[in-house]
Amino acid sequence: MVLFLFLFVASSQLTAQDAGLPEGYPETPRKITCMNAGWRFHLGDAEGAFYGIDFDDSQWVTINVPHTLKLTSLALDGCQDDSTQPTFHRNVGWYRRFIDVDGSANKKVFLEFEGAHQVTDAWVNGKHVGQHAIGGYTPFHFDITTYVTPGKANQVTLLVDNRRRDDIPPDPGPFDYIKFSGLYRDVYLVETDRIHITFPWEERFAGVLITTPSVDPLNGTATIDIKTVVRNEQDKPQKCSVLTRIIDKDGCVVLRMNNSAIVVPASDKLFSQCGGIEENLHLWSCDDPYLYRVNTTVFCEGIPVDCLENPLGIRKLELNRHDGLLLNGKPIEIIGVNRHQHYPYIGDAVPNSLHFKDILQLKELGMNTIRTAHYTQDNALINACDQLGMLVYEEAPSWINFGSEKWFANLEEAARRMVRNHRNHPSIVVWGGGINHRGTVPRLHYAIKEEDPVRWTASNNSEWAGFQGSGICDLYSNMDYAGVPDWTEKEYLLAMEGGRGPRVISKYKADPLRLGMLLDRARLLQFQAAQAGISR
Repeated sequence: MVLFLFLFVASSQLTAQDAGLPEGYPETPRKITCMNAGWRFHLGDAEGAFYGIDFDDSQWVTINVPHTLKLTSLALDGCQDDSTQPTFHRNVGWYRRFIDVDGSANKKVFLEFEGAHQVTDAWVNGKHVGQHAIGGYTPFHFDITTYVTPGKANQVTLLVDNRRRDDIPPDPGPFDYIKFSGLYRDVYLVETDRIHITFPWEERFAGVLITTPSVDPLNGTATIDIKTVVRNEQDKPQKCSVLTRIIDKDGCVVLRMNNSAIVVPASDKLFSQCGGIEENLHLWSCDDPYLYRVNTTVFCEGIPVDCLENPLGIRKLELNRHDGLLLNGKPIEIIGVNRHQHYPYIGDAVPNSLHFKDILQLKELGMNTIRTAHYTQDNALINACDQLGMLVYEEAPSWINFGSEKWFANLEEAARRMVRNHRNHPSIVVWGGGINHRGTVPRLHYAIKEEDPVRWTASNNSEWAGFQGSGICDLYSNMDYAGVPDWTEKEYLLAMEGGRGPRVISKYKADPLRLGMLLDRARLLQFQAAQAGISR
């Protein structure tokens, strides 16, 4: 039975009052403020305590995020670096601004970063808050609750350090792309109640985790499993309940789940809920990217204290030796491209609108898949893939060489955070369980499977490294420039890069075990020219 309860829900970045929502929508202490505008910036290290609360930064330039340490010419300023990039953008940037924090003393306060190249230190009111040193493509946050004064302006200083670090991938290199610099992704001030939903990248079970254990495209039913982790940072136990509503595009609540538990102080509690949509199921596909919304509200003693939303696209992916890849029971041929996040002049400092534009243009060219070569990409890009119907092969940041044990630990943690941050997105279908050109990397595969046992992993191989089987990964992915030999037809092959022309395409179209081809960047230009009827 469908519940005809209409609920108009805006982004969780707005309070109910700010969004002008109708009566009945829960207003909670959660407040997310974009902190992209109005930073003071200084390029390069220097003597003196830049993080001091009384430091005079009036002579620094005013900038907005996303930001690169230095604008760059199309010729990369004539840089002659080799593929380890020892000098280009290997500098530090200092960022300073004031933040206003709610006057309530009962709140938690965080600074959230979608990514910064590549080591970030933070000070609040002159005191060091912490350091993030996992990598430049990974989301992170700092808890600044004890460092701020509610109701007053608080000074924040960031040191964003892009100098070479042999323990942080993709350094020490080599790599076949440019690692640009700066505070290049969105920054947020997050204020919550002391009882709140955790950040998704904190643990394997954290935030809101959504899976669909069973999807039946024929009968139009789906099972939906949702796990929500609530943290109690008060000094006494609290009886909490989690209300989860699945909302369709018309604002109709099609599934409602609610359960309660005692959350003891200084602890996390996992709330597990499982239900289903038993009629009028609308599936997500490349041609019809239908999204439900998962609205999660936490109550304490009947009062709403936190609320978040996540996307839900319900789809079923299968492999069989007769049809190859099936999406919602129908065969689908993969045609796509490798996508780097760089743009001329601004490097990685790409606004959300350009991420969306890239996916829109690729869809218009007939693509249905992208590989995020060779690192985790922006939330805005994954959101665009959800909304526009683009499948995604996403991988952790690296290229060829292995590093030290500390390097590998950072790579594994970056892979885990990649999965935790993007696992609720229907567009994600494959995780890179290997390092480019090196084949299967068991440590990455097992870490990713622990975080997400449902999606496939793919090994990354190259012809010049020797043809290798898929090994422990689910899919065998190779660079098919010269033609992968026929013996690989014993396993599913996804060409993560490859050649072009009728001979290559016909070979993939004729064999269901050859799932599809992802073009490299140069081949994309040729593909665009061919679409336009231009010979190159």
